[in-house]
Amino acid sequence: FFLSLNAKLILSGNNQSREVFLKDYYKGYKQLDRQSNELVTKITFKIPQNNYKQLHVNDPFQCSYNG
Repeated sequence: FFLSLNAKLILSGNNQSREVFLKDYYKGYKQLDRQSNELVTKITFKIPQNNYKQLHVNDPFQCSYNG
């Protein structure tokens, strides 16, 4: 969900903080862009506007499209 919103993570450690896009935080299998002393302290993202299309999937074999 947060990947689709282009979320940013705020990482803090050693009295410093930095921002990393969530898509860049995951580098590979069990590999993260995080030092051992850093913690994720905040996740930020923009709230989408109401001018987007929605796809509702209630059943894997039936979908409804509102657009």
